[in-house]
Amino acid sequence: MSLLTAQQALHRAVAAEMSNAPGDMDTFLPSAPEELLKLDFQTACKRWLAIREGHISAKTHKEYRLNIGTLAKYFGDFRLNEITPEMFTQYQKERRANGRRSGRAAGQPVGANAINKELGVLQQVLKYIGAWGKFERFYRPLPIEEKETGQALTPEQKARLMLIAESNPRWIAAYLFAVISVNTSAGPKEVSTLRLRDVSVYPLPGEINVWRMGAKNKYRVRQIPLNDESRRAVEKALERARTLGAIEPDHFLFPYCATNGKHRSYDPTRPAATFRTAWNSLRNAAGLPTLRMYDLRHTAITNMLADPRVAEKVVEDIAGHLKASTKRRYSHIRRQYREEAVAALVDKNFTVAPLLVGHALIPGDFAMRANYVSVGWPMLACYLRGFHFLHRCPPV
Repeated sequence: MSLLTAQQALHRAVAAEMSNAPGDMDTFLPSAPEELLKLDFQTACKRWLAIREGHISAKTHKEYRLNIGTLAKYFGDFRLNEITPEMFTQYQKERRANGRRSGRAAGQPVGANAINKELGVLQQVLKYIGAWGKFERFYRPLPIEEKETGQALTPEQKARLMLIAESNPRWIAAYLFAVISVNTSAGPKEVSTLRLRDVSVYPLPGEINVWRMGAKNKYRVRQIPLNDESRRAVEKALERARTLGAIEPDHFLFPYCATNGKHRSYDPTRPAATFRTAWNSLRNAAGLPTLRMYDLRHTAITNMLADPRVAEKVVEDIAGHLKASTKRRYSHIRRQYREEAVAALVDKNFTVAPLLVGHALIPGDFAMRANYVSVGWPMLACYLRGFHFLHRCPPV
């Protein structure tokens, strides 16, 4: 019998023994981390996830569950205490070489960030059972290339996009989304998950409230004031939502659309899944085939940072917390203003450079050095008075 066959037989025996335990297997929780060592990889990870369930969000729970399913394809024949540091490295190599993404990016190679997240789940499981120590010295996450800065619309591109979007009634939802996003910095999901109770147009200027359901993370939960353009778009979105059956405060501003051939039905209790179909047609018609919906948020942030009167803290209050890496992406916008601020520190009536050359300045040679320093007589007089005062002071 091969080693792998023997391990599989052991796992089946353990599973059979556990199945005799009282209660449903899926609801069984180990009494201690060490109990996970007795289970096969996937079962042990599911038990760990059940323990973590009350401490993580539903979105994180779903992501961990999917990552465990991917990891099980490689580690499924082993118990947790049989995994070695070399297996981490081999997993990274195989996933980079053969891994393929699913969903909208189906068929594309798996990126380093996705692989790091998958192994990050396994890292948490091993930490939970106290076995991470032997891996810590050897494991190195894959380097992640910094994402390219998004595309910011020029005023001409923005005007053309909005003009074309408004011209086609079938693009009305995508048009209203675009106006709200580019004027508030709210991302696609943040806009699509707005409920009626989350928006207000009175008292002026009005506001939208982004909650955790749509926010990328807890730092993006925020209140955003509306300007004239976004307020008009929200008013039109409210009118549209009411005609589609959204009348309760918990109903969504952009109701879910289900299509059956040419027939469409709307469910205001569910948010719109995406504006992607209309968006793709819209951006192509506007001559912007590579423009992403998320670039509207990037445009809003760019325009705010391009205004020297708007502090970075104010931008963060509107757009949500910006990571250091995100701020670096937008730093090119503020570079000109930083250079102008530093240039303003130079006193045109006083040149410091000559004082930095040669020996230290002493009273006896100040008059000689004054010939090389462009300094007004009032400043020279102040310096001499100050020096005379210091030398008259009695020692402490």
